[in-house]
Amino acid sequence: YEISACLVGSEMCIRDSLNSFLQKLNLKNYALSFYNYYIVYENFISIFIHKIWNKFPVEAKLRNGKRIMLDNPAVAYYCTIYCNKLKILEINDLFIKFEYDGKTIKFYGWKYGDLAVFVHRDYDFLDVKNKIVVDIGASIGDTPIYFALRGARKVIAFEPFPKIFKLAKENIEENGLRDKVVLVNAGCGYDGKVKVREDIETNTGTQLVDYGIGVE
Repeated sequence: YEISACLVGSEMCIRDSLNSFLQKLNLKNYALSFYNYYIVYENFISIFIHKIWNKFPVEAKLRNGKRIMLDNPAVAYYCTIYCNKLKILEINDLFIKFEYDGKTIKFYGWKYGDLAVFVHRDYDFLDVKNKIVVDIGASIGDTPIYFALRGARKVIAFEPFPKIFKLAKENIEENGLRDKVVLVNAGCGYDGKVKVREDIETNTGTQLVDYGIGVE
């Protein structure tokens, strides 16, 4: 009886360990990634292997023959989503151009922003038509431009990081929305003043902290 109990206990331990391993591996997500990579990239197998081993950067060859450098997992994720879901007119390492609601939109520095708002339309439920919108965390200008295109009378957008602020300004002007978007090089939610390095390249998870050097 004791031997049987030990065997049962060992089997349960192995089963639990296997389940834990499979959960960490998350086969469903990997299968979905493989399928999406297959649709978007010619060298999808190479990119998939780099994803598994988290080896970045990796050069990707799109189905249209263009090449893009996937600098990190986030860029790989967003590039794949954009190419799958948006009506892409042109995409390269410098900018992305796509069609949205019959309009041609162009973003420089797309690798630092989050254009998923145009993909998933997360804020479509908000009635911003003829209203003033305050956007905290403008990034490269993605959400301010989105709200302006949705009919906002004015968008007041805050972006504290100098390099990203410049990209946002360029994108707002590029898309002819300078009269609708007021861009402010400042942050919100921090008590007092901070110093921010001018060379910081942000992403959606970057937090505003005092770097001790840079612009105030």
